[in-house]
Amino acid sequence: MNIKKWIKIFCFLLMCIILSTFFYHKEKKINPKLPIVMQGEKTISPPPLINSSPSIKTSKTRAPAFVESKTDHLLMTNREKTIEIYREMMNYPDYSSPIDYRKSIDHIESKFSPDVKQTLGENDPSVVMVSWSEKNYYSIKDKVIRFYALFSKNGKSINAQKIRANLNNGLEVPFRPQTPGEYVGELSISQIKTGQYMMQIDADVLGETLTSISGFKVEDQYFEYKKMEKSFLDSNGNLVFKHKVNILKAGTYLLEGMLYDNQGKIIAGAHNAVDLTEGVHFLNLNFYGYIFYKKKISGPFNLKNIQLAYVDDNLATHGEQRVILNALTDKYEWDQFNSEPFNNSVIDSKLNQLKD
Repeated sequence: MNIKKWIKIFCFLLMCIILSTFFYHKEKKINPKLPIVMQGEKTISPPPLINSSPSIKTSKTRAPAFVESKTDHLLMTNREKTIEIYREMMNYPDYSSPIDYRKSIDHIESKFSPDVKQTLGENDPSVVMVSWSEKNYYSIKDKVIRFYALFSKNGKSINAQKIRANLNNGLEVPFRPQTPGEYVGELSISQIKTGQYMMQIDADVLGETLTSISGFKVEDQYFEYKKMEKSFLDSNGNLVFKHKVNILKAGTYLLEGMLYDNQGKIIAGAHNAVDLTEGVHFLNLNFYGYIFYKKKISGPFNLKNIQLAYVDDNLATHGEQRVILNALTDKYEWDQFNSEPFNNSVIDSKLNQLKD
C-alpha cells in the first residue's frame, strides 16, 4: 500500500474520532481561573488553558453477580452507537465530514495553541506564575523564539525577584522585564538545531519558588505558503478553496482545514493528501456540499485555519505550519450545494460487517 493510501486511512480514522463526538465527547471548556493581570490601562491575558478531564474514581468492592449482563448491554449499546456513526459517515467522502460545534473543538487551533502553564505558590496559592512560548511549532526560517511569564498575587501584577530559564540542552534563556509583572525571554533560532525542546523556568517571587516546564519544536522548512487564491462552488455544488504554495522538498503533503459558519461555529473539516514536486503548486481543499445541504446551512463561511505538513514514509509529519486565514466565502444559500449524499463504499462495507 502506498503512502497516499496510508494517509487516507489515517485521515479517515481522524474523521471517525471527530464524528464520534456526535455521541461521546463533552465540549471542552476554557479554564476561567487563569489570572488576568491589570497593567494600568492595558490588560494582558495569557492564551486559554484547556481543562483536563476529571479523573474517575472506581470502587474496590467486589462486583455483583449481574455485572456480566450489564456489560453485555453496554457492549450492545456501544455497537448500536457505532452503527449510527457509520450510517452518518456513509453520506460523506473520506476527505470531508461535518463537525458538531457543541461537542468538538478545532483540532488545528488546539494543536498549535501555546503550551500554557500555571503554577501556584506552595505556601501561598494566591501567588501565581503563568508562562508560555509564543508558538509551539517553529521553523528554522523563524528568527526568534519568545517566551512569556506573568506574575500576580490575588489578580494584581507583582514582580519576580529572580528568573532562571534553561532549555533541556543546557542553554540559558535570558528574561527581561517588559511591564510590571510581565517578563519576556528571547532566544535566537540560530543558537539551536532542529528538534523537540523543553524549557524550565524557576522564579523567586515573594518567598515562593515557582517552577514550570513547557515545550516547543523547531523543524526544517519544507514549503512556503503563498496565499489563498479563491473560493468557489464547483459544478457539483461542493465548496472549494484554492491555495498557492511553493514546495521546497518533493514528497507527500497533507493539507487540512476547518470551516466555520457565519455565527463563528465550527461546522466541517476537510483534508487533501497529494504528492508534489519542488516548485509552485495549487492545492484544493474541498468541502462536500451535502454537509451544508442536509443541515440547511447558508453562508458566508469562514475558512479560519489550515495546516500544511510534509509526510514521510513512516507517516510522521514534518514542518507543519498553521495558517490563520479567516477567508470568507460569498453568501451561498444552502440549496445551492450538492443535494446528493455520498456513497462511501468503505464505510458501507464496515457497516455491513457490524450488522452481521
